[in-house]
Amino acid sequence: MLMIAKRHIHFIGICGTAMAPVAKMFKDRGWRVTGSDKGIYPPLSDYLKQNKIDYYVGFHPERIGNPDTAVVGNYISLLNPEFCAIRERGVPYQSYPEALREYVIKSHSIVVAGSYGKTITTALLAWIWECAGRCPSFMAGGIVRNFPDSVRSNDSSWSIVEGDEYPACRWNPVPKFSFYKPRFLLLTGVQWDHADIYTTEESYIDVFAQLVKSVPLDGLICAALDRPHVRDVLKKASAPVAWYGRMGSGADWSTEVTYQKNATRMTFYGPSNETIGPVDVPLLGSIAFDHFAGAVALARATGIDQAAIMQALASFQGVRRRLEIRGVVNEVSVIDDFAHSPSKAKSTIDAVKQIFSLGRVIVVFEPNVGNRLRSSAPSYRDAFNSANIVIVPHLSATKHNEYTEVRLDGAQLAQIIDSSNPDIKEVLYIDDDIQVIQKLQKSAQPGDCILFLGSHGFRGMIEQTLKCL
Repeated sequence: MLMIAKRHIHFIGICGTAMAPVAKMFKDRGWRVTGSDKGIYPPLSDYLKQNKIDYYVGFHPERIGNPDTAVVGNYISLLNPEFCAIRERGVPYQSYPEALREYVIKSHSIVVAGSYGKTITTALLAWIWECAGRCPSFMAGGIVRNFPDSVRSNDSSWSIVEGDEYPACRWNPVPKFSFYKPRFLLLTGVQWDHADIYTTEESYIDVFAQLVKSVPLDGLICAALDRPHVRDVLKKASAPVAWYGRMGSGADWSTEVTYQKNATRMTFYGPSNETIGPVDVPLLGSIAFDHFAGAVALARATGIDQAAIMQALASFQGVRRRLEIRGVVNEVSVIDDFAHSPSKAKSTIDAVKQIFSLGRVIVVFEPNVGNRLRSSAPSYRDAFNSANIVIVPHLSATKHNEYTEVRLDGAQLAQIIDSSNPDIKEVLYIDDDIQVIQKLQKSAQPGDCILFLGSHGFRGMIEQTLKCL
C-alpha cells in the first residue's frame, strides 16, 4: 500500500505564547511540525518537548527542510534568513492570525478585544461554551488551566478567540483581530497602549472603531460601560449593543463582587430582574472580573442556560500569570501577573490591596516595549500610588524598530515612576537580579505581598525569591 507523506509546516518564531499552541494544533491535525526561534525557554520549551514538536534555537535556512507551508511570527524581520529562504523557494507562508482565520474561526465567531482582561475573559467564555456542550474552537493568549492547550480547532460552528490589536506581521502590519470576522464582540475598553506601534491615542482608538464597525447587524456587541473611550468607539457600530459593568453602573448586565482569600463571590444581575448567583469563583479577586459580566451577558444572549454558566464559573481555574499565587512563605505571598503597562499594573495592585488589605505591596515591574518610550510617561501618573515599594529590574532585551523613538532605560523609568506617584515610599532601579532578590528578602514582612508584574519571565527571580524567603 502506498504511504502518503504527512504535510510539513514550519514555524519561524515558534516560542511565542500563541505560536507554540498553534504548532501543537497542527500536530494534532496530523501535520509534521518543525520550528525555530532565537531563544526558547520554559515554560514553552517544556510545552514543545512534552508534545514532541521538533525545534531548534536560531534561524538556519539549511535546517528547515522542504516544508509545504510556513507560519511566521509577528516579530520576525523581513530580512530573517529563514523567512528569506522560504520566499526564495516559493513556499507559501502566513502569519498566525491568518492561520487562525483558516483553521479556528467559525461562522459563529466570538472575539474578545480591548485593553483589559482579554485572555482571562476569553478563557472563561470558552469554558462556559464547553460546559454548555457547544465544544468551541478557541484561542487564548496564555496558558488556560481548564484545557490542555490554549488553542483548539474542531468542527463546531462556534469559535472564541482573543483579539489582539498588535500587528499581525511585518509584511502586513494590521491588527491581529482584523482576521477574525466577529459576529459577536466583547469589548473591554480602549486605553491607549503599544505606543511603539500606535504613536497617537487617536490611531489606537481608530483600529477599535473599525473593529466594531465590522460586526454585522445580526450580531451583538457586549461592551464595558465605564471603560475608557468605549462610547466613542461604538458610535461606529451598526450591531446592537449590550452594556455591562459593576453593580450600580446602570448597565444591562452588572456584577456584585466580594473578595475572599481563596475565592471571589460573584452575583450577576440582568434585564427583567434576572439574577445568576451568588457563585464562588476559585480565583483571587481581579479588576478583570468586571468583564465576567460581559461573558455572562453574551452567554445568555446566545441561549446558554443559567445552570451551565454557574457550573462554568464555579469550576473556572483561570489563566497562568493572571494574579497567580506562586507561593506563600513565612506569611509573605508572591504573586505573578502579566500586567505590562501602567494601567494594567494599577488594576492588579488595586485588586491585591483589596485582598491583602493589612499588608504592604512590593512591586517588581518590567513594562512592555510601548511603555518604555518617553511618550508613555504620562500614563504612569498615579498608577503605582497604592504600592509601598516599586523596583524596576534589569530590562529584558526586546525587538527594535529603527523608526521607533529611543526607549527609556531602567534608571529613567524608575525616576518617572517616582516623580509620577508621590504616595510611593520607595522606588528603586536595581540592574542586578541577585540584588533584586536580596532587596525583596530584606524588605518583606509577614502579611506583605510581592507582585511581579510584566510580560517577560523574570529570569527565575520568582523561584529564587521564594527560596530566599
